[in-house]
Amino acid sequence: MRRQRGKSDPIDTENAARAVLAGTATATPKSGEGTVEMSRHLKISRDGAVKARTQAMVTLKALIVTVPDELRQQLQGLPKMTLIERCAGLRPGPVTSPAASAKHSIRAMARRWKDLHDEVKEHDVLLGQLTKAHAPTWSTPSASARTPLPKYW
Repeated sequence: MRRQRGKSDPIDTENAARAVLAGTATATPKSGEGTVEMSRHLKISRDGAVKARTQAMVTLKALIVTVPDELRQQLQGLPKMTLIERCAGLRPGPVTSPAASAKHSIRAMARRWKDLHDEVKEHDVLLGQLTKAHAPTWSTPSASARTPLPKYW
């Protein structure tokens, strides 16, 4: 049937239903338990945190472009982690001016980025533990045991 009509989801669905009704279907569904399922959960959560962290950095940099000149000059061109630390440490005081509201917003974005960064690291640790327990040969060697890459890499 598939060779005659080509690939299509409705045809595949119909064929799967016919196989089940005829008793010829042999596939068993995944159990949804165990290390693989736990890894999938953590990976989904980690991917969401990475995406949100990236968006927080994009928003932070967009805010920096629009802040008053004095503040922008202090923050432009800083390395990423220096920028995050400097922004997270801003003290806006009462929000009664554009400069204060800018500092408040920038500080909030930097703190959000830091929280998400910590979350990603936590997921990485848990994923590493699961991998080591379930498939110890897949674990990466320590940095000192790694063979250095050729210079052209």
